[in-house]
Amino acid sequence: MPSCSTKPFQHSEEIESDHADIRIISYPGDFLELRAGLKRAGLEHSGLGLDLEAALMTRFVHSIRFPGAFLEDPRLRGPLIFLANHEVAIETPVAMGIIFSILNRRIATISKMEHQQSFVGILDRAITDHQSADPNRNRIYYFDRNKPRDLYRITRDIFRSDKHISLLVHSEGTRALQAGSPTQIVGGVFPQLSMRKRIPIVPLRIHGGLPRQAICKHDFPYRFGAQAYEFGSAILPEELDACEDPRELILERMNAVGPGLDREAPLQQEGRLGADRLLERRDVGGYSGVGAVFCELFAGLPDLSEETQQLLQMMQAAEFQQEVKEGNFFTMFARMAQGAAHGR
Repeated sequence: MPSCSTKPFQHSEEIESDHADIRIISYPGDFLELRAGLKRAGLEHSGLGLDLEAALMTRFVHSIRFPGAFLEDPRLRGPLIFLANHEVAIETPVAMGIIFSILNRRIATISKMEHQQSFVGILDRAITDHQSADPNRNRIYYFDRNKPRDLYRITRDIFRSDKHISLLVHSEGTRALQAGSPTQIVGGVFPQLSMRKRIPIVPLRIHGGLPRQAICKHDFPYRFGAQAYEFGSAILPEELDACEDPRELILERMNAVGPGLDREAPLQQEGRLGADRLLERRDVGGYSGVGAVFCELFAGLPDLSEETQQLLQMMQAAEFQQEVKEGNFFTMFARMAQGAAHGR
């Protein structure tokens, strides 16, 4: 049965709602405990990978909510399909870390092929290339939108290769521009997969990362703040069986999770990274948003691994300043791996 450890977090409580007991985990989490929790859960990342996962969760998560029965319902012991909205790019690896370490689920996600070249895709490959093969690592699978059956093939292969894995999907496949945007699209493959494989669907509402007025797509929460991750009650395959249009039920349940679309707004506007420092790096120092964030991500965090310290030292080197500003860490990861191979 899945287990939940709230030890790494500042505050945990259970409350009564109209529907069920709700468990709330409030951040900021303790970095060392988060990293230890990821390792206990079975994540065999390198020291750098563990530091990165824990730092992202420490910096960018405001709170987590999920039904108390989630951990006790025998119908939810197997694989699950988490269907989420999409606010900012960084929430994908953060949500995967939450599902893996807090809900104790092996997790894979599906993304558009073009996202292989995004900073999230590049970081994922860089960490993977830098470490030994890890059967327990969170995995990103990419599909080609120009090949309609590609998504069906990938989802089929995921569950064929690992009968215990769960799946995280951003339902609309693209980021919203403003807070309170409803989810309006659910691909037909996911209700079909749920009914055919008897896999429950869990709605996930991620909010707090966007302003009320549309500006642009965001890589990180607005003004480098934090987001709330709210898991709704599971939608069982039997419920979908009884629906004339299962997608309507899924959309209704997805949009019902959270504080209410009209109440969503940025959380912790000034953020934990220090918005002023980040904005100065970007606007005065010439850093990309990604470069600015990763320069500050590990600041003040204790007992970093030797690999992370090596990366931070490398980031200070003049030869890497342009890569640092652009957020191009693949070059530095590759150089680190090359140095390790030669005993440096």
